[in-house]
Amino acid sequence: MVIGIDASRANITERTGVETYGYNIIRELARIDRKNEYRLYTREPLVEDLQKLPGNFESVVVPGKRFWTYWALSRELRKHPVDALFVPSHTVPPVHPKRTVVTVHDVGFKRFRQNYTSYHYLSLLLGTKLSIRWASTVITPSRAVALEVGRDYGIPANKMQVIPNGFDPKPFSGLTPKSVMAVMRKYRIDDPYLIYTGRLETRKNVSRVVEAFYRLRDSGLFGGQLVLVGNPGAGYEDIRRMIGKRPSPEYVVHTGYVDDAERSALLRGARALVFPSLHEGFGIPVLEAFAAETPVVTANRAATKEVAGGAALLVDPESVTAIHHGMERILADRKLTDRLTAAGRERVKQFGWAKTARAVLEILSA
Repeated sequence: MVIGIDASRANITERTGVETYGYNIIRELARIDRKNEYRLYTREPLVEDLQKLPGNFESVVVPGKRFWTYWALSRELRKHPVDALFVPSHTVPPVHPKRTVVTVHDVGFKRFRQNYTSYHYLSLLLGTKLSIRWASTVITPSRAVALEVGRDYGIPANKMQVIPNGFDPKPFSGLTPKSVMAVMRKYRIDDPYLIYTGRLETRKNVSRVVEAFYRLRDSGLFGGQLVLVGNPGAGYEDIRRMIGKRPSPEYVVHTGYVDDAERSALLRGARALVFPSLHEGFGIPVLEAFAAETPVVTANRAATKEVAGGAALLVDPESVTAIHHGMERILADRKLTDRLTAAGRERVKQFGWAKTARAVLEILSA
Protein backbone atom coordinates (compact mmCIF):
# COMPACT_ATOMS: atom_id res chain seq x y z
CA MET A 1 0.00 0.00 0.00
CA VAL A 2 1.16 3.53 -0.80
CA ILE A 3 0.56 6.04 1.99
CA GLY A 4 0.95 9.75 1.41
CA ILE A 5 1.79 12.11 4.29
CA ASP A 6 1.62 15.88 4.28
CA ALA A 7 5.04 16.49 5.83
CA SER A 8 5.13 20.23 5.16
CA ARG A 9 4.72 21.23 8.81
CA ALA A 10 7.22 18.64 10.06
CA ASN A 11 9.89 19.77 7.59
CA ILE A 12 11.38 22.58 9.69
CA THR A 13 14.20 22.67 12.24
CA GLU A 14 12.54 24.61 15.10
CA ARG A 15 9.53 22.41 15.79
CA THR A 16 6.78 23.02 18.30
CA GLY A 17 3.27 21.66 18.69
CA VAL A 18 1.87 20.24 15.47
CA GLU A 19 5.29 20.27 13.79
CA THR A 20 6.64 18.01 16.53
CA TYR A 21 3.60 15.77 16.19
CA GLY A 22 4.06 15.23 12.45
CA TYR A 23 7.81 14.76 12.73
CA ASN A 24 7.61 12.14 15.47
CA ILE A 25 4.92 10.11 13.74
CA ILE A 26 6.97 10.05 10.53
CA ARG A 27 10.06 9.03 12.49
CA GLU A 28 8.21 6.22 14.29
CA LEU A 29 6.49 4.95 11.14
CA ALA A 30 9.94 4.70 9.55
CA ARG A 31 11.06 2.60 12.50
CA ILE A 32 8.09 0.22 12.78
CA ASP A 33 6.84 -0.18 9.19
CA ARG A 34 8.99 -1.47 6.34
CA LYS A 35 6.04 -3.05 4.51
CA ASN A 36 4.15 -0.05 3.16
CA GLU A 37 5.50 2.63 0.85
CA TYR A 38 5.39 6.25 1.98
CA ARG A 39 5.45 9.52 0.07
CA LEU A 40 6.32 12.61 2.10
CA TYR A 41 4.96 15.79 0.51
CA THR A 42 6.82 19.04 1.25
CA ARG A 43 7.34 22.46 -0.31
CA GLU A 44 11.12 22.26 0.09
CA PRO A 45 13.63 19.37 0.16
CA LEU A 46 13.61 17.45 3.42
CA VAL A 47 15.64 18.96 6.24
CA GLU A 48 18.63 17.00 7.48
CA ASP A 49 17.02 14.84 10.17
CA LEU A 50 14.24 13.74 7.80
CA GLN A 51 16.68 12.73 5.08
CA LYS A 52 17.78 9.62 6.98
CA LEU A 53 14.69 7.51 6.35
CA PRO A 54 14.54 3.91 5.07
CA GLY A 55 14.07 2.98 1.42
CA ASN A 56 10.29 2.65 1.62
CA PHE A 57 10.08 6.42 2.21
CA GLU A 58 10.11 8.75 -0.80
CA SER A 59 10.49 12.52 -0.70
CA VAL A 60 8.14 14.36 -3.06
CA VAL A 61 8.86 18.09 -3.31
CA VAL A 62 5.76 19.96 -4.46
CA PRO A 63 6.62 23.61 -5.20
CA GLY A 64 4.07 26.25 -4.27
CA LYS A 65 3.31 28.93 -1.68
CA ARG A 66 -0.18 30.30 -1.05
CA PHE A 67 -2.95 27.71 -0.87
CA TRP A 68 -0.29 25.00 -1.25
CA THR A 69 -2.54 22.26 0.10
CA TYR A 70 -5.53 23.17 -2.04
CA TRP A 71 -3.71 23.67 -5.33
CA ALA A 72 -0.21 22.20 -5.42
CA LEU A 73 -0.79 19.13 -3.27
CA SER A 74 -4.13 18.39 -4.93
CA ARG A 75 -2.49 18.57 -8.35
CA GLU A 76 0.20 16.11 -7.23
CA LEU A 77 -2.35 13.67 -5.80
CA ARG A 78 -4.39 13.83 -9.00
CA LYS A 79 -1.33 13.00 -11.11
CA HIS A 80 0.01 10.33 -8.75
CA PRO A 81 -2.76 8.89 -6.54
CA VAL A 82 -2.06 7.09 -3.28
CA ASP A 83 -4.02 4.42 -1.43
CA ALA A 84 -4.27 6.40 1.80
CA LEU A 85 -3.42 9.92 2.93
CA PHE A 86 -2.44 11.13 6.40
CA VAL A 87 -2.70 14.84 7.17
CA PRO A 88 -1.11 15.52 10.58
CA SER A 89 -2.63 18.97 10.94
CA HIS A 90 -6.10 20.17 9.97
CA THR A 91 -6.03 20.79 6.19
CA VAL A 92 -7.14 18.05 3.80
CA PRO A 93 -6.62 18.80 0.06
CA PRO A 94 -9.73 18.76 -2.15
CA VAL A 95 -8.20 15.91 -4.17
CA HIS A 96 -7.67 13.03 -1.77
CA PRO A 97 -8.13 9.25 -1.62
CA LYS A 98 -11.19 7.66 -0.05
CA ARG A 99 -9.09 6.67 2.94
CA THR A 100 -7.94 10.02 4.27
CA VAL A 101 -7.07 10.54 7.92
CA VAL A 102 -6.68 14.00 9.45
CA THR A 103 -5.67 15.10 12.94
CA VAL A 104 -7.54 18.06 14.41
CA HIS A 105 -5.43 19.18 17.34
CA ASP A 106 -7.86 21.72 18.73
CA VAL A 107 -10.43 24.33 17.73
CA GLY A 108 -9.03 27.07 19.93
CA PHE A 109 -9.20 29.53 17.05
CA LYS A 110 -12.99 29.59 17.56
CA ARG A 111 -12.57 30.51 21.24
CA PHE A 112 -9.87 33.15 20.71
CA ARG A 113 -10.98 34.91 17.54
CA GLN A 114 -9.17 38.12 18.56
CA ASN A 115 -5.77 36.43 18.27
CA TYR A 116 -6.05 35.77 14.55
CA THR A 117 -6.03 37.94 11.47
CA SER A 118 -9.23 37.75 9.43
CA TYR A 119 -7.43 35.74 6.75
CA HIS A 120 -5.93 33.25 9.20
CA TYR A 121 -9.19 32.85 11.11
CA LEU A 122 -11.30 32.28 7.99
CA SER A 123 -8.67 29.89 6.65
CA LEU A 124 -8.82 27.81 9.83
CA LEU A 125 -12.60 28.00 10.01
CA LEU A 126 -13.20 26.84 6.44
CA GLY A 127 -10.21 24.50 6.30
CA THR A 128 -11.19 22.63 9.46
CA LYS A 129 -14.82 22.36 8.39
CA LEU A 130 -13.93 20.95 4.97
CA SER A 131 -11.23 18.65 6.35
CA ILE A 132 -13.65 17.09 8.83
CA ARG A 133 -16.20 16.63 6.06
CA TRP A 134 -13.73 15.12 3.56
CA ALA A 135 -11.77 12.84 5.90
CA SER A 136 -12.78 9.23 6.43
CA THR A 137 -11.40 9.40 9.99
CA VAL A 138 -10.74 12.38 12.25
CA ILE A 139 -8.11 11.91 14.95
CA THR A 140 -8.09 14.10 18.06
CA PRO A 141 -5.36 14.02 20.72
CA SER A 142 -7.76 14.07 23.66
CA ARG A 143 -11.35 13.35 24.59
CA ALA A 144 -11.74 17.05 25.30
CA VAL A 145 -11.04 17.95 21.67
CA ALA A 146 -13.28 15.11 20.44
CA LEU A 147 -16.17 16.57 22.43
CA GLU A 148 -15.51 20.05 21.02
CA VAL A 149 -15.26 18.80 17.45
CA GLY A 150 -18.38 16.68 17.81
CA ARG A 151 -20.33 19.58 19.27
CA ASP A 152 -19.08 22.27 16.88
CA TYR A 153 -19.20 20.25 13.67
CA GLY A 154 -21.89 17.68 14.35
CA ILE A 155 -19.93 14.67 13.13
CA PRO A 156 -20.76 11.16 14.38
CA ALA A 157 -18.64 9.65 17.13
CA ASN A 158 -17.75 6.63 14.96
CA LYS A 159 -15.89 8.92 12.55
CA MET A 160 -13.54 10.10 15.31
CA GLN A 161 -10.67 8.38 17.06
CA VAL A 162 -8.95 9.71 20.18
CA ILE A 163 -5.22 8.97 19.90
CA PRO A 164 -3.14 10.75 22.56
CA ASN A 165 0.02 12.50 21.51
CA GLY A 166 3.30 10.84 22.29
CA PHE A 167 6.33 11.86 24.26
CA ASP A 168 10.07 11.52 23.66
CA PRO A 169 11.99 10.61 26.86
CA LYS A 170 15.46 10.72 25.26
CA PRO A 171 16.35 14.36 26.10
CA PHE A 172 15.75 13.61 29.78
CA SER A 173 17.77 10.40 30.07
CA GLY A 174 21.25 11.93 30.15
CA LEU A 175 20.61 14.92 32.39
CA THR A 176 23.11 15.59 35.17
CA PRO A 177 23.38 18.46 37.66
CA LYS A 178 26.38 19.71 35.65
CA SER A 179 24.50 19.72 32.31
CA VAL A 180 21.49 21.45 33.91
CA MET A 181 23.71 24.12 35.45
CA ALA A 182 25.44 24.75 32.11
CA VAL A 183 22.12 25.57 30.43
CA MET A 184 21.06 27.74 33.37
CA ARG A 185 24.30 29.73 33.09
CA LYS A 186 23.81 30.17 29.34
CA TYR A 187 20.50 31.94 29.92
CA ARG A 188 21.58 33.70 33.16
CA ILE A 189 19.13 31.76 35.28
CA ASP A 190 19.70 31.31 39.00
CA ASP A 191 18.26 28.78 41.41
CA PRO A 192 15.43 28.85 42.45
CA TYR A 193 13.10 29.48 39.56
CA LEU A 194 9.66 28.61 38.23
CA ILE A 195 9.20 27.82 34.55
CA TYR A 196 6.60 28.12 31.81
CA THR A 197 7.16 26.45 28.43
CA GLY A 198 5.12 27.03 25.28
CA ARG A 199 4.21 29.83 22.94
CA LEU A 200 3.92 33.18 24.68
CA GLU A 201 0.39 34.18 23.74
CA THR A 202 -2.95 35.17 25.18
CA ARG A 203 -4.64 31.79 25.12
CA LYS A 204 -1.72 30.25 27.01
CA ASN A 205 -2.52 32.61 29.90
CA VAL A 206 1.04 33.89 30.27
CA SER A 207 -0.04 37.31 31.55
CA ARG A 208 -1.78 35.74 34.56
CA VAL A 209 1.27 33.54 35.20
CA VAL A 210 3.43 36.70 35.31
CA GLU A 211 0.98 38.53 37.57
CA ALA A 212 0.75 35.56 39.96
CA PHE A 213 4.54 35.32 40.01
CA TYR A 214 4.96 38.96 41.05
CA ARG A 215 2.35 38.51 43.77
CA LEU A 216 4.44 35.58 45.00
CA ARG A 217 7.60 37.68 45.02
CA ASP A 218 5.85 40.62 46.68
CA SER A 219 4.68 38.33 49.47
CA GLY A 220 8.31 37.63 50.37
CA LEU A 221 7.85 33.86 50.15
CA PHE A 222 9.88 33.40 46.96
CA GLY A 223 12.93 35.32 45.86
CA GLY A 224 13.65 33.50 42.62
CA GLN A 225 12.93 34.00 38.93
CA LEU A 226 10.22 33.13 36.44
CA VAL A 227 11.60 31.62 33.23
CA LEU A 228 9.47 31.85 30.08
CA VAL A 229 10.57 29.38 27.40
CA GLY A 230 9.07 29.72 23.93
CA ASN A 231 8.52 31.91 20.91
CA PRO A 232 6.34 35.04 21.01
CA GLY A 233 2.74 34.61 19.88
CA ALA A 234 -0.46 36.65 19.69
CA GLY A 235 -0.56 39.05 22.63
CA TYR A 236 3.18 38.87 23.39
CA GLU A 237 3.66 42.65 23.21
CA ASP A 238 1.08 43.09 25.98
CA ILE A 239 2.95 40.55 28.09
CA ARG A 240 6.27 42.29 27.46
CA ARG A 241 4.84 45.72 28.37
CA MET A 242 3.32 44.25 31.53
CA ILE A 243 6.70 42.91 32.64
CA GLY A 244 8.46 46.16 31.73
CA LYS A 245 6.22 48.14 34.08
CA ARG A 246 7.32 46.14 37.10
CA PRO A 247 10.03 47.59 39.39
CA SER A 248 12.20 44.49 38.84
CA PRO A 249 11.53 43.18 35.32
CA GLU A 250 14.85 41.29 35.38
CA TYR A 251 13.24 38.60 37.55
CA VAL A 252 11.38 37.36 34.45
CA VAL A 253 13.73 35.67 31.98
CA HIS A 254 12.58 35.04 28.41
CA THR A 255 14.84 32.52 26.68
CA GLY A 256 13.03 32.41 23.34
CA TYR A 257 12.93 29.08 21.51
CA VAL A 258 15.23 26.38 22.92
CA ASP A 259 15.84 22.88 21.59
CA ASP A 260 14.70 19.67 23.29
CA ALA A 261 17.95 19.14 25.19
CA GLU A 262 18.01 22.64 26.68
CA ARG A 263 14.29 22.62 27.46
CA SER A 264 14.60 19.32 29.31
CA ALA A 265 17.52 20.72 31.34
CA LEU A 266 15.61 23.87 32.26
CA LEU A 267 12.59 21.81 33.30
CA ARG A 268 14.78 19.58 35.48
CA GLY A 269 16.28 22.59 37.25
CA ALA A 270 12.95 24.31 37.94
CA ARG A 271 11.04 24.15 41.20
CA ALA A 272 7.79 23.76 39.25
CA LEU A 273 6.22 24.09 35.81
CA VAL A 274 3.40 26.64 35.83
CA PHE A 275 1.15 25.92 32.86
CA PRO A 276 -2.43 27.14 33.48
CA SER A 277 -3.34 27.42 29.79
CA LEU A 278 -6.83 28.67 28.94
CA HIS A 279 -7.19 26.23 26.06
CA GLU A 280 -5.17 23.20 24.99
CA GLY A 281 -5.73 20.31 22.65
CA PHE A 282 -3.34 18.17 24.67
CA GLY A 283 -0.48 19.67 26.74
CA ILE A 284 2.91 18.09 26.01
CA PRO A 285 4.70 20.49 28.44
CA VAL A 286 2.90 18.69 31.27
CA LEU A 287 4.37 15.35 30.20
CA GLU A 288 7.81 16.90 29.74
CA ALA A 289 7.73 18.22 33.31
CA PHE A 290 6.67 14.80 34.57
CA ALA A 291 9.67 13.26 32.80
CA ALA A 292 11.93 15.93 34.31
CA GLU A 293 10.59 14.96 37.76
CA THR A 294 9.35 18.50 38.22
CA PRO A 295 5.95 19.15 39.88
CA VAL A 296 3.27 20.80 37.75
CA VAL A 297 0.66 23.49 38.32
CA THR A 298 -1.83 23.39 35.46
CA ALA A 299 -5.39 24.31 34.53
CA ASN A 300 -8.35 22.40 35.90
CA ARG A 301 -9.78 22.33 32.39
CA ALA A 302 -10.48 19.64 29.83
CA ALA A 303 -7.31 18.60 28.00
CA THR A 304 -4.62 19.55 30.54
CA LYS A 305 -6.63 17.94 33.35
CA GLU A 306 -7.06 14.86 31.14
CA VAL A 307 -3.34 14.62 30.35
CA ALA A 308 -2.27 15.25 33.95
CA GLY A 309 -4.38 12.31 35.12
CA GLY A 310 -4.25 13.29 38.78
CA ALA A 311 -0.48 13.88 38.80
CA ALA A 312 -0.57 17.71 38.82
CA LEU A 313 -1.90 20.48 41.04
CA LEU A 314 -4.99 21.86 39.26
CA VAL A 315 -6.01 25.52 39.50
CA ASP A 316 -8.63 27.82 38.01
CA PRO A 317 -6.75 29.39 35.07
CA GLU A 318 -8.94 32.52 35.07
CA SER A 319 -8.00 33.42 38.64
CA VAL A 320 -4.64 35.06 39.32
CA THR A 321 -5.24 34.36 42.99
CA ALA A 322 -5.71 30.63 42.32
CA ILE A 323 -2.52 30.46 40.24
CA HIS A 324 -0.63 32.38 42.93
CA HIS A 325 -1.88 30.02 45.65
CA GLY A 326 -0.95 27.05 43.47
CA MET A 327 2.59 28.36 43.21
CA GLU A 328 2.72 28.85 46.98
CA ARG A 329 1.51 25.31 47.70
CA ILE A 330 3.90 23.67 45.28
CA LEU A 331 6.85 25.56 46.82
CA ALA A 332 5.88 25.14 50.48
CA ASP A 333 4.44 21.62 50.71
CA ARG A 334 7.22 19.05 50.34
CA LYS A 335 4.87 16.08 50.83
CA LEU A 336 2.67 17.39 48.00
CA THR A 337 5.58 17.86 45.61
CA ASP A 338 6.99 14.42 46.42
CA ARG A 339 3.60 12.84 45.76
CA LEU A 340 3.08 14.72 42.50
CA THR A 341 6.60 13.98 41.29
CA ALA A 342 6.14 10.25 41.90
CA ALA A 343 2.71 10.28 40.23
CA GLY A 344 4.06 12.20 37.23
CA ARG A 345 6.91 9.73 36.82
CA GLU A 346 4.37 6.93 36.45
CA ARG A 347 1.89 8.92 34.38
CA VAL A 348 4.37 9.79 31.63
CA LYS A 349 5.10 6.10 31.05
CA GLN A 350 1.64 5.76 29.50
CA PHE A 351 2.57 7.96 26.53
CA GLY A 352 4.94 7.32 23.64
CA TRP A 353 5.28 8.32 19.99
CA ALA A 354 5.60 4.66 18.94
CA LYS A 355 2.23 3.97 20.54
CA THR A 356 0.71 6.97 18.74
CA ALA A 357 2.22 6.00 15.39
CA ARG A 358 0.99 2.40 15.65
CA ALA A 359 -2.54 3.62 16.31
CA VAL A 360 -2.38 5.95 13.28
CA LEU A 361 -0.99 3.17 11.08
CA GLU A 362 -3.79 0.83 12.17
CA ILE A 363 -6.36 3.34 10.92
CA LEU A 364 -4.50 3.95 7.66
CA SER A 365 -4.22 0.20 7.04
CA ALA A 366 -7.81 -0.72 7.96
